[in-house]
Amino acid sequence: MGKVKSAICLILTTLIIAAACFFVTVTFSYDDGLHTWHSLINLTKKDATLGGTLLNGDYTGGSYAAVYYPEGVITYNEYENNLEGYDAAIGEYESRIASEQDAKKVEELKKSLKDTQDKRGEYAEKYTRKGTLCFETEKAIENGEISDEFKASFQSNVIALKERFGALDLDGAKLSVLDGYTVQVTLPQMMSSQSAVYTWFAYTGELTVLFGTDEDTATKVLPENKRDSKIGDYVKGFSTRAAADGQQYVSVAFTAAGAEAIKTATAEPESSSALYFKVGDDTVISLRVESQLDQKTLYIGGNDVYNSETVAATASLLNSALKGTQAELKMTVGDMYRLPASFGDNALMLVYIAFGVCFVGMMVFFFARYGLLGFVHLYNYLIFLFALLICLWGIPFIYLSAGTVLAVLLTSVLLAVSTAITYEYTRKQFATGKTMSVSVKNGYKKCFWHIFDIHIALAAFSFVLYAIALPGLSAFAFTLGLGTLFSGVCALAIGRLNWASMMAFTKNQSGFCRFKKVEVEDDE
Repeated sequence: MGKVKSAICLILTTLIIAAACFFVTVTFSYDDGLHTWHSLINLTKKDATLGGTLLNGDYTGGSYAAVYYPEGVITYNEYENNLEGYDAAIGEYESRIASEQDAKKVEELKKSLKDTQDKRGEYAEKYTRKGTLCFETEKAIENGEISDEFKASFQSNVIALKERFGALDLDGAKLSVLDGYTVQVTLPQMMSSQSAVYTWFAYTGELTVLFGTDEDTATKVLPENKRDSKIGDYVKGFSTRAAADGQQYVSVAFTAAGAEAIKTATAEPESSSALYFKVGDDTVISLRVESQLDQKTLYIGGNDVYNSETVAATASLLNSALKGTQAELKMTVGDMYRLPASFGDNALMLVYIAFGVCFVGMMVFFFARYGLLGFVHLYNYLIFLFALLICLWGIPFIYLSAGTVLAVLLTSVLLAVSTAITYEYTRKQFATGKTMSVSVKNGYKKCFWHIFDIHIALAAFSFVLYAIALPGLSAFAFTLGLGTLFSGVCALAIGRLNWASMMAFTKNQSGFCRFKKVEVEDDE
């Protein structure tokens, strides 16, 4: 490659690297402050595993958790606090009676005292304590123990929650049964609609479709009032759909019978008529009906109603009820609270330090062994790194986490090893007496298929792992596959181009690479 072409190539590469570095690390506003470019660093705000403080002072990391309580179950602390409330009220009435001089008011206070004492007694007898929980005796206790019926109903609740949250396929989400009869669900901080999801997934009961001008007085349309009629005969399923303009919708697919029933019910809609999709007594979604509906698929939503998270949660909830796995017990969700990052509050800083140490160590090795050829690898690696990070920034379901950091580190090692292999093959070719250009050509040729096969095999494995969508591995697997592809391109193509561009400006090509020819002494 000539010096002019080499110079142009190096200048363009340097500018691209500088621009990529700026966009990856700097957050700035544009268009008179109406829009903000969020750097890759800001992606850490969405992660649940890495804790730390960003440059603007915001804390990143952590997750949200909430506990589901089946109907008739409260904590023993809540039970004690309620009894203390009754005791405080009783004490207040007794104090007021003792100090009151008016006989009529004393009688009124005594009546109120008696009512409060009766309510306390009823409340105290209403529950039976089992460990850290209290159960309504009438609903859950049989012969002093938790009834088999209640246990079976609670297991149905757990199955329903697992199905609903599992359908969201969120890395970092966890579901745990606490104290035997409550369920804690942890959602990653990356979500923006945790509260709504927690609330909706507490809905229990049969899935029904109603039509009318008000949800309280609407008439049930599906399932129809026929013998052995069930909702699955009328509704195929619920799914999510994103329109070209970004609008989010819940898609409702009806069977032929369901579409006909909806058509008949909506024949003469009023101005305020609507279809209501309910789980138990709770309305999940509604659709305003202005004219007769005559189609097998309905799309309900829009960005003013739903985002990608809420449409996914809605579809998951309705599909769970549609399949007949609806929970048998009503559930209440406790207050949502924040949990710290699972890898610690300083994990983000430690990750940056570890990455810096690895980067410095890698470059020390390449400069020490290959001299100025280390600049070729430096350019090659920066192109790989920034291209990968920008892709992670642009892909909605990828976020900076322990898994993605590990994938970036592994593919960085893969690139470094692949580059070192090409250098060593070239070194051996040059040692036999060939020219540098021939040595580079032969070196890449001899190791090409070895490096190519390794990258293709690892990329295929990673994307298959991502397709399986194992919990907690999808972000790691996709990043590993993407990084492997970039590593292969940089090791076999871009690295060679950078080598040719830089070496065009040196007269001592062997000194540039610290390559030596093997000197063979003549026999006397």
